Amino acid sequence: MKTLAKAALAGAALFLPAAAQAEPASGSMRISARVPVVCNIDADSLAIVGSDGQATGLVREFCNASQGFLVLASYRPLAPGEEVTLSYDGQVSQLAPSGMSAVAFRQGPRLRSVPVTIQSSGLQGGLAVSLAMTAI
Repeated sequence: MKTLAKAALAGAALFLPAAAQAEPASGSMRISARVPVVCNIDADSLAIVGSDGQATGLVREFCNASQGFLVLASYRPLAPGEEVTLSYDGQVSQLAPSGMSAVAFRQGPRLRSVPVTIQSSGLQGGLAVSLAMTAI
């Protein structure tokens, strides 16, 4: 009898792994990805020659920063009496004499083209304006 019981247990043990494989497996997995922040601005050439003038152009902005981005204008420092305003998609800014000004804040990611107009008065020399952006 003891031999028969041992044989039955040994036979059951042989089939145990097969029975365990037949059950569906369960579990969980976590997948994540990080997308790098990419910002780019492509602008037409914006330059004014003469004491009073105007320049218009189109800016193509792309930035995938979820917090948004800041658009900056850089140019030569302005002399006393020189005044320059920049309209970026309807948002008008008086440019600072220092040679750098924030001209627009955009909230959230964006891909589009916007109009830009620069108007000046009292310039003592030509003025070229470059636009750049930085993610927030």
